[in-house]
Amino acid sequence: MGSVGSVARPSIRPEIPLLLGETKVAVTPMGETLRFAGTLELSGLDLPLNWRRIDGIMRSTRDYLQATEEPKVKEIWRGLRAVTPDGLPIIGPSNQCKNLIVATGHAMLGMTRGPITGKLVADIVAGRDPGMDVSALRVGRFS
Repeated sequence: MGSVGSVARPSIRPEIPLLLGETKVAVTPMGETLRFAGTLELSGLDLPLNWRRIDGIMRSTRDYLQATEEPKVKEIWRGLRAVTPDGLPIIGPSNQCKNLIVATGHAMLGMTRGPITGKLVADIVAGRDPGMDVSALRVGRFS
């Protein structure tokens, strides 16, 4: 599960997305808000908010952004991340629905793996050779 929070944009604010390396928090300007995202918590299907982690994200952003005012929190949310046992995504045609292509299981690397996943899905849909061996990513490998 990952945690995300959005705050009203402070008077001193970044204009481009940032990755706060030491704290592993992403900061993204979005209209009138700043979105802070971070953490991967292996919690199964346990969905309650982990306030200790959310407080850590908010504290680390204040240190980096040198905030002079307390941020006004607009929303806090979390969601499940698709993680596979072997760490590789699942990409390929469904075994049960012939008109369904599966592309999931990217864990925390969805943004970086997105472009190649999109190319692989396009190749599968078009019936083209993807130019690489994708058998390790097959849909039914855990069944």
